[in-house]
Amino acid sequence: MHIVAPALKDDITISTSSIYRPWKPVRKFVAQTNREQFVPNTPLIAHFDRKLLLDTDGDLVDRIPIVISGLNVEKLLANPKLSVRTSQLMGKNVIQTLQD
Repeated sequence: MHIVAPALKDDITISTSSIYRPWKPVRKFVAQTNREQFVPNTPLIAHFDRKLLLDTDGDLVDRIPIVISGLNVEKLLANPKLSVRTSQLMGKNVIQTLQD
């Protein structure tokens, strides 16, 4: 982007936040639709583990990917940030995600 920016006219925005902002409602709608349409007919197992992952601003953050799996089913439910590194908070996040 730093190479392209000087060549563009002043009325064009190439900020990453300006690019991602219009897609936020679309992602929210798709997630809601997927949540409503997901009705598994098999027993499921929840898997989770804390990971250090890059955030959108490039910093490392603690996240807990929550995946469910079963017969012919594997789905990432959530990938929430952890504010505090405790097993109690991890458990609360997993339970809240499964209830949602």
